Amino acid sequence: VTDTSAPKWVQDKSKNTTVSYTDIRDDRIMWFFDHRRNQEYRFFVKINAVTKGEYEFPGTILEAMYDNNYRAYRKGSKVTVK
Repeated sequence: VTDTSAPKWVQDKSKNTTVSYTDIRDDRIMWFFDHRRNQEYRFFVKINAVTKGEYEFPGTILEAMYDNNYRAYRKGSKVTVK
């Protein structure tokens, strides 16, 4: 896909998550934000593919900083760059 526009849910600024700090590394992105019960959180990362092939897109992990009772995990998936 060569479309460079963001999805509609990203363009709707009223639903974006307010982040206190973002830590971008070579192999991960960490967002730090205040958790509110029953609130939806949305994050968007735009990735530029440079090499064709099949890759493993890593899973997503969410953890509370000081409370191990709050954790979530979403399984990764395969991605094909054409």
